[in-house]
Amino acid sequence: CKCDRDNITGNPSWAIYAEHATVDEEKQKITYENAYFSVLGVPVLYTPYFSHPTPGANNQSGLLMPEFLQSRNLGAVFKTPVYYSISPDKDITVTPIATSKEGLVIAGAYRELFNEGQLKVNGSITDANTGNTGREFRGHIDARGNFKINDNYDWGFNVRRATDETYLRLYNFSNDPYLNSRVYAEGFNFVPDSNRNYASIEALSFQGLTQQDASSLIPVVAPLVNFNWQSDPLDHNARVSFDGNTMALFRDRGSDSRRLSGTGRVNVPFLTDDGQVFDVETQLRTDIYDVSEVVLANNSEYSGVTGRVIPQFAINWRYPFIKHMDTTSVTIEPLANFTVSPGGGNPQVIPNEDSLLPDFNETNLFSSERFPGYDRVENGPRFSYGVRGQAQIFTDKYIDALIGQQYRIINDPNFPISNDLTSDFSDYVGRVGITYAPFNVAYRFRIDKDNLSPNRNELELGYNKNPFTLSTSYLKLRNDPILGERQVINGVGTVNLNENWGLIANGSRDLQLGQTINTSGGVIYKNECVNITTMVGKDYTNLLEIKPSLSFWFRVSLKNLD
Repeated sequence: CKCDRDNITGNPSWAIYAEHATVDEEKQKITYENAYFSVLGVPVLYTPYFSHPTPGANNQSGLLMPEFLQSRNLGAVFKTPVYYSISPDKDITVTPIATSKEGLVIAGAYRELFNEGQLKVNGSITDANTGNTGREFRGHIDARGNFKINDNYDWGFNVRRATDETYLRLYNFSNDPYLNSRVYAEGFNFVPDSNRNYASIEALSFQGLTQQDASSLIPVVAPLVNFNWQSDPLDHNARVSFDGNTMALFRDRGSDSRRLSGTGRVNVPFLTDDGQVFDVETQLRTDIYDVSEVVLANNSEYSGVTGRVIPQFAINWRYPFIKHMDTTSVTIEPLANFTVSPGGGNPQVIPNEDSLLPDFNETNLFSSERFPGYDRVENGPRFSYGVRGQAQIFTDKYIDALIGQQYRIINDPNFPISNDLTSDFSDYVGRVGITYAPFNVAYRFRIDKDNLSPNRNELELGYNKNPFTLSTSYLKLRNDPILGERQVINGVGTVNLNENWGLIANGSRDLQLGQTINTSGGVIYKNECVNITTMVGKDYTNLLEIKPSLSFWFRVSLKNLD
């Protein structure tokens, strides 16, 4: 720590005193003999030998800062990471995690940099006490790598697995509801005489970590291939493009699906003399499916080859009106999209694997294709209309707003646009964003078309000006056709009391169920010598062996030693 030896007005936050101290500049190491560690001038630890790297040294092996945690599920937890630098391009960290209730856990991390990529492997292992059944191996792995083959090709992987559904949450490694493993390769601009093309091939597998997940129903996707090609600008800036996809999906129990899909597309933009902007697009899509054991509405099963051919025509239109003033720029822009395609594009015999959660909102209001994935398509003529407004005032004040609605001739319950599934008119959707430093507000909505009551409210508020940093988000869904009823609020805030002391708090509550999800708060202290974080929190999760737990965290980071 920085200090003036000739003008010390008090004891430093921490210090190392020794009978002998040696600085080895070549090895970038400081060693002490008969040393003791003091906090605010009070000796707290003696050691006959101690060493650490010099400030600014290259990575060196040694102990990292310990952590202390107290929780209901694990009891007292003490982590003591040990770092070993194998070489300048690779290292390993081993972290024994001692728990008073669940025994010892060994966590590890390996990292390596290559000339054309990197590898990171994290994992843990424990021999857990299972009560009446004795002991059981538990652990997890999280391995990631990405590697460049040449300027146009690369490949990579990530493997995430846990021995059981509660392990990661119990030992505070992760709260993810599922784990995704992936191996992929991709290429860019490999088609001759074109620099607008991309292809990828990958394999995917999943592990569910909730009580509702049945492993025999969770699919494996291998391979999944995507190809995208777009021409250079042609006459009138027209472009021709092609998208291809093939997928093989299978599971231990239930339906399997193999898909081959191709979409050819021609896009022609043009601008009128009075400033209207048009984008005309025509496309032809063909899907071929080979499926097995697909359960139909009458509970019968279908296996065989099926498919569909879907022509589509779309026009996007916008007409911006812009006004510039001394300190303000204002834009008002009517928008519209007209899309037409035939009905009947979603037969029962095509299973829905990748289009399960459609979401109608302001971001896709003017899109011709809004289903995620390939298995479901929108049907029939449809017309979206609305208006967007923007205002820039000076450099720190900004307003952005949009509101619109859609009308469609063929009602499609696969993609609900209103709480009324029989309606051809959608709810009104939109957003309002305001930045007025240090405040920022973002509000997204879906308003009932008949009575103007809110079916969806999504609000984000932020404030950032020393000494306060605050942010909160609120979501309320009313009778949503996909997600049902939901009302959740989250918040986080920090307060800098002075240059050394600060407070932090965060929490999340499910207002629909009247249950708190988690809360935490703490004190942060920092100066030129030390960072100290003390937190108390409670997780209200109740899942099998995991009970609602009050936890206490304590971490000390000594600058120049951490």
